Amino acid sequence: MRGVRLGIDFGTSHTVAMLTVDGRPTPLLFDGSPLLPSAVWADPAGRLVVGRDAWHAAQTDPAGFEPSPKRHIAWAGPRRQRLEAAARSVFPDVTLVSEPLAAASYVVARAGTRIPPGGQVIVYDFGAGTFDVSVVRAGADGLEVVATEGLDDTGGLDVDAAIVDLLGRAFEARDPALWQRLSAPATRTDQRARRALWDGVRTGKEILSRTTSTVLHVPIFDTEAPLGREELDEVARPILERTIDATRRVLEHAGGDTPTGVFLVGGASRMPLAASLLHQALGVRPTLLDQPELVVAEGALHTSPKKRAAAPVIAQGAPIPTQMAQIKTGNPARVRRQWWPAAAAAVAVVLVASTIAIALAVRADDDRDTPLGAGPSSDVAAPSTSPTPTPSSDLDQCVLGTWKHAKYTIENHIDGVPTRFIGFGTGTTVYRPDGTYEITYNGMPRTAQVGGLRWEHIVKGGITGHFRTPDGRIVATGQTANGTNLLLEDGVVRTDTALTASSEPAEYFCSGDSLVLHTSFYDLELARQPAQA
Repeated sequence: MRGVRLGIDFGTSHTVAMLTVDGRPTPLLFDGSPLLPSAVWADPAGRLVVGRDAWHAAQTDPAGFEPSPKRHIAWAGPRRQRLEAAARSVFPDVTLVSEPLAAASYVVARAGTRIPPGGQVIVYDFGAGTFDVSVVRAGADGLEVVATEGLDDTGGLDVDAAIVDLLGRAFEARDPALWQRLSAPATRTDQRARRALWDGVRTGKEILSRTTSTVLHVPIFDTEAPLGREELDEVARPILERTIDATRRVLEHAGGDTPTGVFLVGGASRMPLAASLLHQALGVRPTLLDQPELVVAEGALHTSPKKRAAAPVIAQGAPIPTQMAQIKTGNPARVRRQWWPAAAAAVAVVLVASTIAIALAVRADDDRDTPLGAGPSSDVAAPSTSPTPTPSSDLDQCVLGTWKHAKYTIENHIDGVPTRFIGFGTGTTVYRPDGTYEITYNGMPRTAQVGGLRWEHIVKGGITGHFRTPDGRIVATGQTANGTNLLLEDGVVRTDTALTASSEPAEYFCSGDSLVLHTSFYDLELARQPAQA
């Protein structure tokens, strides 16, 4: 099967794989469907079953079932490396592609949309477990993601939960004991009933995307409950309005220009209310792509990663950690077995084929990176002159170069409450072959909304020092910081302190033109900048 490429979109509810042979993309079918449930079931011995077989096994043993394992992961660098290692255990060549870039590539290659030079489109990706919105611009070197924002707690599953809450308010009043069996089942019979309820709610929600009313069966009560489009819109509106606010912010960060188009991706984007709210907010009629669940997987195939002389995607000298992540879920079928990395491998094995190049589509903010040396109260780097570079053997060659801070998320405390600040284009980081680095902060704010007020975290100045890359971490030493660190409340300065540098090592993931850093208090996504002539 020479010349064959495989694109995989590992989603919260479903995994999709698109195969291209001689330039013709074709979805892989699983039991006749292009959608493979991402569900995983583990037996008491730890053996794994995926897809529809996992749903079937859950009928007899709900305790070993996890319908949406992806939603319970923290996507730091080492975990992405484990995902990629799992894929490499099956496929010979793996490339990671950001979801918005894959979706935009699909729009250009397959949907017949032309993005003029300098023009930009919005990719609104409303999936089952998460929401992502990105601005993709047509630059001189092709498409590029210029701004992105993600909501990890907003997706179609949250709409399902809102519908279940609506049912709960009615049926708990009717019989609290029966509803308790559905909301917190203690027996296998009740666990199956709860699963049937949620399955019916999801199906009913999907039906209301193409009709105005439906009926939901409520197990244990053994009765039906009517649900109309208006009721769905009422409970879904607060969730969707969060996505609209994020869309406005990301467009503002990208310069505020009116987009050429707005494209809806992800199964949950079929909800008519999503398109309606977007049209009202942006003045541009959104386009719902055919089979939005397949867009990212196929778009990954149309994306041509830039070639460069560098280390492989999984950097040498950055071994994959052996500790597995534990899956935690609020569902009654609680899975306490530490089998997530193996689950990723199991899903990959289902898609096995020989001599296939695979492109895994990932969220633009799945990998979190922070500029080296930036502490909880520091974010700056002063320029410094580097001596003639002498390559060091303990440096990952992938990280060397100049990187733009694409997205910077940092945790601060407002009146004692942990608060996440998010900023775009806040500076640059340079990693040199001689083991020195410098971070420069340009004063672009990272912002947060607290109690209806706008807070800004602004850093100006820089940090310089030395770095090493042992065991998948970037370790900084000998740092020097020079700059200011401001915290503003609605434009009024609350704190003004000197910039300091943190010595906490940062987990990192480097792949081609993207670098992600992660520590206990910040995540930083960086984009490689062209080498200066």
